[in-house]
Amino acid sequence: MHAGAFVTLADTAFGAVCITKGRRSVTTGLSFNVIGNIKAGDTAIAVVKLGHMGKTVGSATVDIFSDKGRLLCQGIGNLHMTETLDDIPGEW
Repeated sequence: MHAGAFVTLADTAFGAVCITKGRRSVTTGLSFNVIGNIKAGDTAIAVVKLGHMGKTVGSATVDIFSDKGRLLCQGIGNLHMTETLDDIPGEW
């Protein structure tokens, strides 16, 4: 799989975790390391941990695994919080 596909998955996962906290964000910086790879048809799973979510700035880490549990990639993202989503609770 092309590394750009992994980065796209990580970026999307960063945004998704912020939405679960009732915030919308954009990624302003990303450091990413590809450790392994998968073949077409295999599944990649992103696991995000939100490190900090302030009023305007946030950070998160991501580990991407194969569906067999093998670590494929790791990344750290810097996030800019753009708005609060009133219809989504702050905690689920």
